[in-house]
Amino acid sequence: MGTISNHKPVILITGFISRYPDAIEWGLDQSISKWGPLLTKSELFSFEETNYYEPSMGEDLSCILPWRHLLTEFYQHTFRVSKSNEESGTEIS
Repeated sequence: MGTISNHKPVILITGFISRYPDAIEWGLDQSISKWGPLLTKSELFSFEETNYYEPSMGEDLSCILPWRHLLTEFYQHTFRVSKSNEESGTEIS
């Protein structure tokens, strides 16, 4: 069996895809209020890598990729949500 140890420092990368620039800014603001300031972020760019999201999100999608230091709170929040879903029998699809 393995030995439990602390994780090595990593960087959390998130992404926001929408055809509405205001929605992307809202997502950025929400993530900053939850996980703290950004290290950096990409410029807003056209999301043309796939058309997979077009049926549900429409055409002319844009994307932005913000990077931030990984906070221990992020892992704790993820664990709490996962554990809560497990205990309630909720499945995430």
